[in-house]
Amino acid sequence: MANSSQANNEGSFEGIFERIMNDHNLLTSQLGLIMALYYYSHSSNLSLPFQVSRRKLMAFSKIRSISTYHRCVKTLVRLGYIDYVPSYHPLLASNFRFLIP
Repeated sequence: MANSSQANNEGSFEGIFERIMNDHNLLTSQLGLIMALYYYSHSSNLSLPFQVSRRKLMAFSKIRSISTYHRCVKTLVRLGYIDYVPSYHPLLASNFRFLIP
């Protein structure tokens, strides 16, 4: 049985899974990035902002091109899956937040 924080985390992510299931325009690279963001969110409340580096996200989601990574992030922001605040510094992580419906 999952502990209560895992249950809350999974329950709050359910809305995004519903959107993903019905969104036939998402590419596998964008899905991989969503899963990487979920993995690195480290919170039972997915609406809270969190920091993660591009390098970690690209490695987890198997995205090899920086331009593909930025295109995926831009698309996820445009489609309303995430908020993104870039750090503009190669050693500092960017800020992300899930937009849970």
